[in-house]
Parts: sequence; C-alpha cells; structure tokens
Amino acid sequence: MKTKRFFFLILLFGIILAGCHKEENLSKVDEGVTLKAGTGMLKIAIVSDIHYMAPELLIQDGPAFQEYLFQDPKLLAESPVIFQRLIQQLNADKPDLLIISGDLTKDGELISHQQVINLLKTKLDSKIKVLVMPGNHDIANPDAMYFNGSVITPAQTITQENFKELYEDFGYKDALSMDEHTLSYVAEPFKNFRVIFIDATIRPNPEDPNEPPLEGAITQETLNWIDAQIADAHGKHMQIIAVMHHNLIEHWENQSLIYPGYVINNSAEAAANLYQAGIRVIFTGHDHSNDITKYSGGELYDVETGSMVSNPLPYRLIRYYNNDRMEITTKYICGIQLYGFPVEVYARNYLYEHMVALFDYMLTNPPYSVPEELAAQISPLEASAFVEYYAGDEVMTPDEETQLYYYYQLLTTQGYSMAADVFYATYLAWNTDLPPQDNTLTLNLSEK
Repeated sequence: MKTKRFFFLILLFGIILAGCHKEENLSKVDEGVTLKAGTGMLKIAIVSDIHYMAPELLIQDGPAFQEYLFQDPKLLAESPVIFQRLIQQLNADKPDLLIISGDLTKDGELISHQQVINLLKTKLDSKIKVLVMPGNHDIANPDAMYFNGSVITPAQTITQENFKELYEDFGYKDALSMDEHTLSYVAEPFKNFRVIFIDATIRPNPEDPNEPPLEGAITQETLNWIDAQIADAHGKHMQIIAVMHHNLIEHWENQSLIYPGYVINNSAEAAANLYQAGIRVIFTGHDHSNDITKYSGGELYDVETGSMVSNPLPYRLIRYYNNDRMEITTKYICGIQLYGFPVEVYARNYLYEHMVALFDYMLTNPPYSVPEELAAQISPLEASAFVEYYAGDEVMTPDEETQLYYYYQLLTTQGYSMAADVFYATYLAWNTDLPPQDNTLTLNLSEK
C-alpha cells in the first residue's frame, strides 16, 4: 500500500459529546411550486465524506489495515453501520433534497460504490431526492485494496465515465449541463432552483500517479463553463447554490501553507470569480471539519460539512427560503452503539487514541526529533486543538493560551525551534474560529 500524506498535525481530547436533536415537522416544497424570493421553503440535507468501506474489503483485520488507519484514522470498518444509521435519521428528518459532496467511498472501490447506491435506493425514503458528486477518493484510486492480515491486494476501481453511469439516478442522467473537462454538472431538482456541482479534483495525482489524488483546482475552461451556467440561471430568475468537494477558501489561518491539498490551489482567483458571478453559498467537505468561513472580498460563504467517519459525525440540515434566508443547523449520528459504547463516545475515544499516538510519532521523529517525555505532554494539547476545530465554534480558553505560550517557550529554549513554530502556528489557528459561527447560522441572502 502506498504511503498516504499524513494529516500534518492532528486531533482530539476535550470535545463536547454530539447530541441527538429532534427536528420539528416543516412544510415541504413540491416540484410544482415556483420558487420566488419570499415564498416557499426547501429543506436540504448536506452530507460529506461518507467513506463507505464495503465489509468484504476487510477479509481479516491485521497489520495491513492497522497501518492504513494509523496513517489516516477513520471509522472505516464501522462506516456501513454509520451510513445505515444516517439513512434512518434522514428518513426521520424528511428533507426534500439530499446532497452528498464527495468521498462516498473509502478509496473508490467498485464494490463500495455499488453498496452505497443500493442503500440509497432501497433504504432511503424515495421521496427524498438525491444529488451526488465525486471526491478525491472516489475515482481511479490506487489505495483501493482488500485487507487480509498482513496482505493487501488491489480492488477494482472505477473511471470518471463509470461514476457518471453508476450515479446516473443521482444527478447525472437529468443534468441540465455538464462540463466537458470534469464531472461538474448542473441539476434542477425543483422548479426554479438549481445546484451547480464543481468537480475540482486533480486526477491523477500530479506529484505521483501511483499516489491517491488529493489536490484540487478549477481550470479556466471550467470557470468559463461555471460563469455561463450561473448567468443562465440568473437570467431565468433561478435560485442557485454551489457544491464542491474541496474547500474554496481557507477555514483557518495559513491552511493552504501548513495543510496543503484541502483548499483548491487557485483559491483566490476562483473565489473572486464565483463571487462576481453571483454565488453566495458553496457547500464543501474534504477536510472533515464542520466549519463555515467567509470570503474576504464579499458575501460568499464556504459551508464545510464534517465526515461520517470522523468525530463528531455531523451532517447539515438547511432550511432554504430561496434568496431571502438560509437557516443552517448541524445534526449528528447518534442512537446506536459501537462495541458497547454510544457511537459519539466511541468516535471520540477512537480519535483520541489514534491521533495522540500519531502526533507523538510525528513529534519524536525527524524533522522535529522532540524527546519522548516532552512530546507526550504536547501531543494531547495539539490533538485537542484540532478536534475543537473539527467540531466547530472553537474558543481558546485562558488555560489553553497559557499552555500555548509555555510549551512554545519550552520547545524553543530546548533547541526545538521548528517544532515550536509549527506547534504555535497550528495550535493558535485551530483554537481561533474565523467568523461566522460554524454549527448554527442564519444567512440573509436577500438581494440589496
């Protein structure tokens, strides 16, 4: 198995347990309703980074699968149970539309795609419309493997054309327009309401075709196509939102520099282009954090949704009152047990154990080479900061600020200045939430 990029620095300790929330009954909009500003409401569920792993891929747990998880810890073996619980909760939530913003599978295995599609078709309420797009994991991924103890063997993957065929009933068959160069497309699931899906994944990996794709960018050709689609929608007085797997803009300071591959490479150009074209909200994923950030150049919001295999297992419910108002709330997978623990407790402990170990490994090895005793003190601090960021609405407490300065000075005085600088920059960034709020937010999108 090819070595994946590590999360640069990582995740979990002090986090509030994800709660179960009852959702009140809301009026629904049918296809015959003409959406105009001030009339009607759509209820939209946003899900990202399901990373469904077909059970058949794990023939026998052992060193190979555990090495994979050490480098990139996710609740992969548990993903089928979590996904089925998600479907149950969505059936109770009764959204009009479900949007999945990429990474439907662990690593693009055909068998995983087939099972995701089967569950959506047989278990999800047929009244809920579904639109999907691929993420960086879903197509031609060399990490698609069967795991059998210490042995790995390749699993069958899919091409871009295969993805369109497999998911034809979830957006592609009825697309109003498709980009010639990517899997970007436009859907109109309800009258006068359009969704533009922007596939920005660079395939294959430009650094090494034998490594999984990670980075994203929107080419000029695709930007031109997007401009034309937005202009067409606005010319017909359509409401329009955008969806992309990668982040459009940074969600924490210096994210693109410290944690490359998660914000698209041409962020500044693309964000300016989308804003000038009239996009005000784009739903993203990829980074596994539940975070909302705002474009510095105007009223354009990047609403990122966390992952179904990473604590706190969130998804979004949106009440969209056309271009008047968008009410964003966050719900969480709950109500089931994993290995005798409530799912939210198990998810928290899983990330704590794995990420502290990974961060400790990274600190004690080159280029940082921090002594084990000191690394053991810092690892939980850095992990807790990242997990707070994953959960959203993070706030640095006075005690955390004191710890930041103490360990920064300690690392510096003991000669570990590189580790000190990285620790300071990331701990501060992950504990400082950029506006606006992340988990519950109302956006006024009225034209002025």
